[in-house]
Amino acid sequence: MVGRKGEYLFRKPGSDVWRIRLQYPSDTGKPPIRRSLGTTDRAVAEIMAMPLIQAHKVNILRERQRVSLETILRDFPMLQMVGGGAVEPLPVVAGDAVKPITNEAPIIVPSSPAPVKAPVAKPPAPSKSDIVPRIVVGPISAADQAMLDTFLGLKQRNKFYEGEARNEWNAFRAFVGGRAMKDCTRVDGRAYATYLSKKGLKSATVTKRINYLSAPIAHDPTFTDTRPNPFDRAVVVVVDDAKEILPFTDDDMTLVRDQMLPKLGPNEKLLWLMCATMGLRHSEAFAIEREHSHKGIRFVKLGQKTKDSKRDLPLPDCLLPFLPVRIHGPLFTGSCKNVSKNLLRALRRVGITDSQKNVYSLRHRAHARLRRVRCPEDLQRMIVGHTLGHKHVRKDVHDRYGQGECLVDLTKPFVDQIGF
Repeated sequence: MVGRKGEYLFRKPGSDVWRIRLQYPSDTGKPPIRRSLGTTDRAVAEIMAMPLIQAHKVNILRERQRVSLETILRDFPMLQMVGGGAVEPLPVVAGDAVKPITNEAPIIVPSSPAPVKAPVAKPPAPSKSDIVPRIVVGPISAADQAMLDTFLGLKQRNKFYEGEARNEWNAFRAFVGGRAMKDCTRVDGRAYATYLSKKGLKSATVTKRINYLSAPIAHDPTFTDTRPNPFDRAVVVVVDDAKEILPFTDDDMTLVRDQMLPKLGPNEKLLWLMCATMGLRHSEAFAIEREHSHKGIRFVKLGQKTKDSKRDLPLPDCLLPFLPVRIHGPLFTGSCKNVSKNLLRALRRVGITDSQKNVYSLRHRAHARLRRVRCPEDLQRMIVGHTLGHKHVRKDVHDRYGQGECLVDLTKPFVDQIGF
């Protein structure tokens, strides 16, 4: 495997050819590298990507002066130096032909490589308690592909859902040796859930990944009318093992203002300030591309996670000096994943090492600040994008009345008091 699925490899919409994306940290100022791998087989693409990823990681270390030229030449014999002090994989050799690896041309893997005869030691038999995924055999079946595509096309979702769902289907197919869903049983579904749990994943994560597999099948009447859903009750025991997130204290925020914020890159600094002053989810900050105005108050429209997360949120006065005069287009140049990781590393570097405190603690702090200034509960929920009313009380038509009214003039005085 090359990292986690979907981290480096991707396909353009409408294309079956796998491509690789190599991204430098935002503070280096270097643009990402995207190139074709020239194959439609993911397993082959993963193998072809390995030397490129290795060279890319060495280049990052070289950029940060954490690895010397002598170390590269000594410890990385499979790499070669090129212009500018960067490294690239050595050319792929097939007989007398040499295929150089460049940024302009895809890697070419020989169609009939010369066989290499070497004694192969018989590996020890795996323990019966260990569940090892098997290699995917052949492409996904037409019926499974149609079932997944139909489900993903039912309604608009956030941009991450489709990629995660397709990756999960590929992972399950690898686990069962490429069998189609119609040939899988509940035994396979429970075994896969057990396999995910043994990897150390939280119960909520296991349930989410199983739902990626179960939901498309449950929405296909031709499947459920003839056979049971393989993932029905696959997660037998649900353990409340979610880690409690603690809000930042006033001392934490002072430490960040004095020692962390001045050293952050522009993307990391803006994400921190938006999450701190507005209680945003990371993905919500990255989704902002325009602003609106109501009674002279600048505000943004948010909400992709759930129906109740849709809301109008005013921009606090203390955040305005860090924003454009008018928001037209995305506010960030890096990816949400990388910027969030950089922020967490920065937190740990300044001494906030409690595992129950991370960047999401800003959202918990926003809750606490709103309660402290006696913000009404319904406005609190409106600001942070949580379900209105009590979850055990059934909603009726009364709850839908007045939902379209813009109330930023009511919420802004409280949002302004969150601060950073």
